[in-house]
Amino acid sequence: MSFRIRHKKCDEGRPSCGECIRARKVCQGYIHPPDRRTRAGRMGQRTVVIWGPKEATSDGRSSARSSRPLTLLVEGTQVDLSPTERWYFNLFRQSTSTQCAGYSEDPFWQRLVHQVAAAQPAVRHATVAMSALHWRFVQGKGVQNDTFALRQCNKAISELRNQILARDQSSPLHTEAVLVTCIVLVALALLQGDAHAVDCHLRAGYALLNEWLKTSPKSAAVPLLVQTFAQLHLHWASFTNLKGYMGDNYETLPRMLTDSFTRFAGPVDDRRKGSMSLALRGWMLILKNSHVLAFDTISQLDDETRFPTVDNLRRWKNELRGFTMLHGPSMSQRDSSGLLLLNFWAEFIPIMITVASKALPLHRQQMEYDKFLPNFRRVLQLGELFMKSFTSSPAPVFSIKTGIISTFFMCGIKCRDPAVRQNVLRVLRTYERREGIWKSSQAARILQRVFEIESQGVRPGDVIPASARINMMKLDLLPDESKIHLQYHRFRDSELPKDASDGTWDEEWLSF
Repeated sequence: MSFRIRHKKCDEGRPSCGECIRARKVCQGYIHPPDRRTRAGRMGQRTVVIWGPKEATSDGRSSARSSRPLTLLVEGTQVDLSPTERWYFNLFRQSTSTQCAGYSEDPFWQRLVHQVAAAQPAVRHATVAMSALHWRFVQGKGVQNDTFALRQCNKAISELRNQILARDQSSPLHTEAVLVTCIVLVALALLQGDAHAVDCHLRAGYALLNEWLKTSPKSAAVPLLVQTFAQLHLHWASFTNLKGYMGDNYETLPRMLTDSFTRFAGPVDDRRKGSMSLALRGWMLILKNSHVLAFDTISQLDDETRFPTVDNLRRWKNELRGFTMLHGPSMSQRDSSGLLLLNFWAEFIPIMITVASKALPLHRQQMEYDKFLPNFRRVLQLGELFMKSFTSSPAPVFSIKTGIISTFFMCGIKCRDPAVRQNVLRVLRTYERREGIWKSSQAARILQRVFEIESQGVRPGDVIPASARINMMKLDLLPDESKIHLQYHRFRDSELPKDASDGTWDEEWLSF
């Protein structure tokens, strides 16, 4: 038996206990006897010190790795979890959930998930997988193909299937738990770059959410679930042409957002409801025109949507400016950062919508962005100001939501000014972070190659010609995140394109 079991104090710091090594025993440290003067001591509860996660090895055994200790109380909700799962579950509670919330307060990740996870095994295993990916990212490892996280995903799906078969599916609480599990699984699929899983979970989640709203419109979880689905939708739209990808379900979410806006939003004078109102209206504006922000298609607005979109955008920016002047000075740091992020988007989105609203020939559209150089500089300035706004606490580095990476990436693609492009690269390399499917170092590597492709044969100081400018890209990431398959499209000088199918596609592999 080890010295811990014999209540003998080890003579050195774990894991280098000399007595245990000489006795050829596994050093387990020692425990403090419970203080009988406290209620916890009288009830027989003990505080357990977890020194790090026990990660499964290739042969199925577990090996302990020392890390910063976390002091945890073993709870009844964690009885079905192994020590390794329990460590990651508490890591999710203490750190990962706050990281997932992103740059502003989020009741879904910081409250609702914890409540549902306490009662639902499916959510518990899904959150364990989430914190396992978070831990790997913090340790500087890739988050794809992590065997422990994949096993936890399989457990979550298995528990969810059993739950659906065993319980009354008409129960509102049952449906709410399924929707929460679906959201966490979508987040996991985004982090792992699994497009097929994202598609399956989003389609099923949208359909279930739409039916659930008909039976439980007054549930307190309605605004949280609708907004979280909107954020996932917005994030996926930042990486792909979601309108064609989601099919008929694309129109479902803006309609649900509109219903949520009419019920839960308020005037700009009310800080809490006013901020929700501005966020919801911004999401609706972006979601209805998400194809404009995609880089795998030509961005153009038809005559039917051009003028309403530009007018709604102008009004939204004016109200956001007024709200910032009224409530900005009295906000907390986290709320101020969230408001600054809204202003960051509000500076960039008009560039894309304005260019898309002009009836320009396809081969000339990319040249139009040169007129917005002051706006691109302002976007870059706001982005750096936003990253420096986290003074009392560090900025999140492992978020599920759309943040700054996709916007900086689009700025680097659309703005051909060398100074702006180099500053975009500097910001992405300085502030290493993960935002769902986006990773700052990968975005910087792709941008660097795009700059090299477009600058070939162009002398310093000259304007990049239209024939050299990339107007569409497609990206495929290998499972181990070691390479990216880059496909890019350009119009040649001799071509007079009639649609996006004209032009030339080239491809290459980028290594990391």
